[in-house]
Amino acid sequence: MIRVLVTDGMDKNAIEQLKKKGFQVTEQHYGCEELGTAIAQYDALVVRSSTQVRSCHIDQAKGSRLKLILRGGVGIDNIDAEYAEKNGYIVSNDTGKIEDVVKTIIAANPKSVADYKSGKEKALMAIFGQCMRELKGNCDPNVLRELILKNI
Repeated sequence: MIRVLVTDGMDKNAIEQLKKKGFQVTEQHYGCEELGTAIAQYDALVVRSSTQVRSCHIDQAKGSRLKLILRGGVGIDNIDAEYAEKNGYIVSNDTGKIEDVVKTIIAANPKSVADYKSGKEKALMAIFGQCMRELKGNCDPNVLRELILKNI
């Protein structure tokens, strides 16, 4: 059975869906001192903005069942993602909100889309800039570019 620790809350419907698929989901917030020991008991960790996953927590989980660290929401600035990935963990975030913003900006800028499709690369940068403003910079630029290109 795959064990999932949710530390900062999660949509109740999402939790129910995971449980129906056989996941064991625990909702529990841990303080900084307890987090590393706690996450070692789970296969996946889901955080939002309150929980800070730092290198010391990752070190405490080394050799455990933990494989995946997910950030519900935009950005992963509260996770030491580079360190986690260097140590073999998968780190990801929910791009749903980012994609919603991208679709809204694209729909509001048909001229920029047409300009980009006709070969004007700078038009893509206009859309990119508007998306970054809307997301307040809390987005991996590579992920954003990929989502813009996918949705144009």
